[in-house]
Amino acid sequence: MAMVHVLTENEAEARAFAACVVGGLNRNPARSLSGHCLACGQSEHSHQPLSPLGTEGSGHAWLHSRCWPAWRELPKAEAVAARATIGVQGPNARCR
Repeated sequence: MAMVHVLTENEAEARAFAACVVGGLNRNPARSLSGHCLACGQSEHSHQPLSPLGTEGSGHAWLHSRCWPAWRELPKAEAVAARATIGVQGPNARCR
């Protein structure tokens, strides 16, 4: 018999929030011009190549490896800000 891990309320809310952020990105895929980084806007250089993010069907966002970490946090920050406008603070705040 498999062990079942029961999530705490905070863990469940954090997972639900993460799923909402991913769902938003899937419904609104990020795109950038080929040859330009979505995060910093700079072009590709031999010492700083661009990597594609996305699929052929939705188009690509191009990012430098150094720009990826900050860009990855942006959708989460935008979601937290959107929740704050309706009075819900933080990714794990309970709706009341």
